[in-house]
Formats: sequence, structure tokens, C-alpha cells
Amino acid sequence: MNFLNSFLTLDEMELVHQIERMHAYPSYFYRLANILEKRPESILIYKIENSFFNNIDTSKLSSNSNNILIFLLFILVLAFYKKLRDQKKS
Repeated sequence: MNFLNSFLTLDEMELVHQIERMHAYPSYFYRLANILEKRPESILIYKIENSFFNNIDTSKLSSNSNNILIFLLFILVLAFYKKLRDQKKS
């Protein structure tokens, strides 16, 4: 459970960035800003996205064009698998 809590709570700098993002919304979108920035689901997605891009060095992918093709092939295979899995369920 502690591992999950680390993905659902923000540290001080992330909290500052969250407040900055919330103030960037127009005042009539206050509810939307709350939904998008304060909900645990959005914080989880934000933290997973940040950890993904911090741990994967994309500069290594761009140095060799074959690496980019392999990465795109991997994404294509995942999308194809998801589509097949969804078709089996229906």
C-alpha cells in the first residue's frame, strides 16, 4: 500500500506545479481544474507519465533510426493486441 501511496501523493515541487497549472485555467473552469488536477486518478496518471519519461531515455531512441522503428513496432503490436482482445470480449 505504501508503494501506491507514493504514486497518489505529490511532493512539494509537484504540488507547486499543480497549483500553477490550476491557476492557468480560466476562472469559469474551476471545477474542471479541480477534477483534472486534484483527483487521485489524475495524480496517478501524472506520476506514471513522469516516471515513464524520466526512466526511458528518449535520446537513445533518436540516435539510431532502427531504435525508433522498433519502438513504433512495439506500440503497433500493443495496439493490435488490444484491438483483438476487445473483439474477443464482444
